[in-house]
Amino acid sequence: MRRVSQRSVERRNSHLLEHSEHMSDQQLRDEAMTILIAGHETTANALAWTLFLLAQQPEAERKLQDEIAMLHELPPTANVLARVPYTEMVIKESMRLYPPTWIVPCLAISDFELGGYPIHRNSIVFTSPYTMHRHPHCYPNPERFVPERWTPEPEKLLPRYAYFPFGGGPRVCIGNDSP
Repeated sequence: MRRVSQRSVERRNSHLLEHSEHMSDQQLRDEAMTILIAGHETTANALAWTLFLLAQQPEAERKLQDEIAMLHELPPTANVLARVPYTEMVIKESMRLYPPTWIVPCLAISDFELGGYPIHRNSIVFTSPYTMHRHPHCYPNPERFVPERWTPEPEKLLPRYAYFPFGGGPRVCIGNDSP
């Protein structure tokens, strides 16, 4: 599965560097396979880690259950996240601590220097949400599960890309529209 995803990323990146036209049938199939495979794996991982963290924090689990219990009285709509802000905070905090993708490859589109090291065009540079999400400058007590850190005020203060469980930039994962 990972080889299919890696081949798809490599083909897409090389194609995007050389062309700005529509995807071929092969590229479209590869993209669909990547979404299908990555979507199942990352969702399962995010859910498993969220349940693990909630099992260790009974107060957070109780608050989440109370919020979800309110939904039984409301009709289900596409805007359900607006009705469950604590649920969204729990999921974000879980993905901060255990991002579905722990490392993200990026293709350098030009030469540049990073931390005194030269990075050449077409090099693959790996970024780590797992590492960044534990940076104490951005997250006080970074190893603790604290869903309340995702209230609107503190979240607005985070630097760009301090939180990127699905990658970032123009090729961000389609799942990024989720919490």
